[in-house]
Amino acid sequence: CRMGVLETVKDFAAQVIVVGLDFYFTRSFAQSLHEEYDSMNEVILATERIAISISRFDLTSAKEVAASASLPPPLYDSFNKILLNLDMYRPYLPQSCLYGEEFA
Repeated sequence: CRMGVLETVKDFAAQVIVVGLDFYFTRSFAQSLHEEYDSMNEVILATERIAISISRFDLTSAKEVAASASLPPPLYDSFNKILLNLDMYRPYLPQSCLYGEEFA
């Protein structure tokens, strides 16, 4: 099977274009996925810090973390409601609950 030089160059160019486009689209998808991963990781770490602060009843640091982190609006609103409820409930708790074992 004999192919001419022009056909060989056209076939090679078509393959280079296909591979180049595939690389371009895969690369942009991978970059977007990496950015999304970084964003979700930041949200997870902020949520972890907020949960630790809430478990210690340290509402001021929980509010600071919630305000400084770039949380999605529904999650931010939920944390704000939790913090508001805990702040309203705070006067009814015994002091031993608020300051941990070192102050009991």
